[in-house]
Amino acid sequence: MSDPLGLTQIGRITSAHGIRGEVKVFLTSEDTSLFAGLEEVWLMDREKPVRYQVDQVRPQKGQWILKIQGIEDRNQAEELKNLGLWVPDEWLKPLEEGEFFIHELIGAQVFDRAGNLLGQIEHYFEPGPHVVFEVKSEAGDFLFPATDEVLKEILPEQKRVIIEPLPGLLELNRNQESS
Repeated sequence: MSDPLGLTQIGRITSAHGIRGEVKVFLTSEDTSLFAGLEEVWLMDREKPVRYQVDQVRPQKGQWILKIQGIEDRNQAEELKNLGLWVPDEWLKPLEEGEFFIHELIGAQVFDRAGNLLGQIEHYFEPGPHVVFEVKSEAGDFLFPATDEVLKEILPEQKRVIIEPLPGLLELNRNQESS
């Protein structure tokens, strides 16, 4: 999915790396070919996109390290944490049938297998081997991992996700919020 400005998110800055202004990036696509040759990128959170030149891109231990022109130290790099990395739509290769970018699930409604609306996906992050989704609901926010055990169906065109929450998952997350 792209935004009205003709940009598509390809990743998210997860943290600073080292002391020279580099950042770690979580890619929202398994196709790394575009990212490996990246020369410029747009960074965007909730504001308008800002274009940056890329000095260097390299893989490291299953992640990508990005050096953005003008970001010279760790403090500047830390200010970029959680910003999305966006590129023009025309840079992307067409997705195969059934493929989607993970950011397309932001705003998707989450249902259980019985068809009950549980909430809406507001955010995602990757703290370990699985993506974790944050869901907002009237009953309280909760998190769920994108594992085969929990995530049962993804319908990106319909902005709909079906899960089978593990016993106590919803209550545990909601109880932690009220503590």
